[in-house]
Amino acid sequence: LTPAELREKKKRKLFHDPNTLDTLVSLYRINDPSHPKAHDKVDDNAQQNYLTGCAVICDGISVVVVEGRRKSIKSYGKLMLRRINWSDVSKEKEENQDSDDDKPANKCVLVWQGSVA
Repeated sequence: LTPAELREKKKRKLFHDPNTLDTLVSLYRINDPSHPKAHDKVDDNAQQNYLTGCAVICDGISVVVVEGRRKSIKSYGKLMLRRINWSDVSKEKEENQDSDDDKPANKCVLVWQGSVA
């Protein structure tokens, strides 16, 4: 298959599942997603999985909301909860800033996941 046909085949697998007609929404809470490395991974993987949504980034807690098909949400959830080591990302940031604040451990938690008809 040509590269264009492979891309089309991957897109078809993500979107044309006859068993599911609903759209899933996931809500993740992150203590500190401000490190550029983590921010890029979150954004790039959402685009690669054809997900839509937004991120609300504040000083204390940040929230990421994504919506898409079941297979896309599943792979994105694995990224957010398993593949990104949020504590390492915060350690790299602290080494650069040399701060001695007692901050809670940086982690990502799935707050809610459900379907939207």
